[in-house]
Amino acid sequence: MKVNNITFVLVAPEGVLEEGTEMEVIQIDEKDKEKVELIEKALQEEKVAKYVAFDINLYKDGDARVKVQPNGKLQISLTIPEGFDKDKLAVFRIEEDGTRVKMEGYVDGDEYVFLTDHFSIYVLAEVEESDEPVEEPKEEDEATEDTDEDKDSSDKKDSSDKSEDSDETSTEKSPKTGDNTPIITYILMAILSGALLVLNMVKSKRKQRA
Repeated sequence: MKVNNITFVLVAPEGVLEEGTEMEVIQIDEKDKEKVELIEKALQEEKVAKYVAFDINLYKDGDARVKVQPNGKLQISLTIPEGFDKDKLAVFRIEEDGTRVKMEGYVDGDEYVFLTDHFSIYVLAEVEESDEPVEEPKEEDEATEDTDEDKDSSDKKDSSDKSEDSDETSTEKSPKTGDNTPIITYILMAILSGALLVLNMVKSKRKQRA
């Protein structure tokens, strides 16, 4: 199949496509504003220099054409447009919700070959490599974080130990209560003294009567 000087070839293993299934490819241009906006929003995080986009679908022949999906992975190859750098090519699938999926693919001569198991909007893009270095966590920062965590842990432990020591000290210094031994002694002594006093008085009266 040829679309605007770009040839598409579909190769599917046996059983992946139902009998009578055909591929339809429609190039997306600026006239289809809705799809263009969807594509550009999906690719905004990629450094895309240029791209071509196609709406690729499978239809099963019959009284009414029905859109279908393959039962497994198949291969699609397309001619690389003139002016595209072969070393910077990538194919993305654009989902209906605006997410992008980078496809597994490679350059084979003047064609780009990729595998897929789902049909939707596909973009062949020339992607510039990012100049921004990937930041990796520094060992010093990690060591500092570990030290801070150890310090916090140590502070919490010291605070806990101080609290326990305080509780023990408080317990030791608290006056004991409930020891009634001295009071009972005093009561018994008072009763005994009173009894002796009464006894002496009785003896004294008996002597007077005698």
